[in-house]
Amino acid sequence: MLDTLLGWLAPYSCYSCGRLGQGLCPKCKNNIVNQLQQLPCPFVETRQAGVSVYYDAIWTAAPRQGALADMVDDVKFAAKRGLAKELAGVLAAAAPKSVREWRRLAKVQSHRAARRYTPQSLSEGARSDDSLTDDMIVTWVPTALSHVRQRGVDHAKLLARWYARYSGLPSRQLLVRRHQLAQKTAEDRQQRARQADTAYAVASRQKPYVSGSQIILIDDIITTGYTINAAARQLREAGAAQVYVLTVLQQMN
Repeated sequence: MLDTLLGWLAPYSCYSCGRLGQGLCPKCKNNIVNQLQQLPCPFVETRQAGVSVYYDAIWTAAPRQGALADMVDDVKFAAKRGLAKELAGVLAAAAPKSVREWRRLAKVQSHRAARRYTPQSLSEGARSDDSLTDDMIVTWVPTALSHVRQRGVDHAKLLARWYARYSGLPSRQLLVRRHQLAQKTAEDRQQRARQADTAYAVASRQKPYVSGSQIILIDDIITTGYTINAAARQLREAGAAQVYVLTVLQQMN
């Protein structure tokens, strides 16, 4: 009886320390944010091989392990929608907070630097009035309809909407799916690349919003990078000035 009452009053316990109340208690959230380091761009090697990369910079919070990974899984597969708000709060606290920081990260990644950047190092020297601007739009990689129906939630959409609220930016569904094939149906990397390349398009009604804008493209995880790159390509070809990618997790090989 007591466990049921506590579960109703505090539906989550901290995924890091187990304390009842939130998916991440304030102390654990602060610890996680302070310990985050920007992971190397997963397309660094493909850049060197001459493969076109259509996003300008990518910020990934953590490798696929630990509390954040467990939270992402529960949003996606257990439809725990409230956790998307908490994950978005982590992204908003740790990711670049100004155009200057995003551009600095883009410059680092374009030079294939191996060093890691923390949220603190990205903001060094930034002007106090240099912030995220009105011409930035938050969008997301649309989830396959079969997954949305099966899981009861579009996790990327939830994550993007909450991140936009925390950041004070508008959010719009700029991308639609051309087909509903999930990448897990692809047998190898080349097939995954071809499948991702034809998966997305900019919605006709959204093209005026894309042209000339700076886009923050959100997904929960980056694995091979094909999905994110294919989505970014559509945004750039529709006239986006810059595309910055933001994910919670990265699948490390």
